[in-house]
Amino acid sequence: MKKLIAEFKLDQQGVKQLKDTFAKKEHYDTVIDSDCKVYNELGEPVLFFVKNYIQPEVLEKAFVSMESAAAPTDNRGSASGG
Repeated sequence: MKKLIAEFKLDQQGVKQLKDTFAKKEHYDTVIDSDCKVYNELGEPVLFFVKNYIQPEVLEKAFVSMESAAAPTDNRGSASGG
């Protein structure tokens, strides 16, 4: 499994400035699309990505459940400026 060390790119102030925004291409350097372990510069785990870890049957059941629960809303959420 691939291992990446993610460098800190922003301080706390920089992170606060991104609140209520969506990530754009300039916000990241790497796209993870295969099995990968990501650690920060201190060696602490940030995320583990395992492609196709969830079985398709489970995904289908979850999709059906969420689809029936979906309803129109005017609550756009903070990332969309709402």
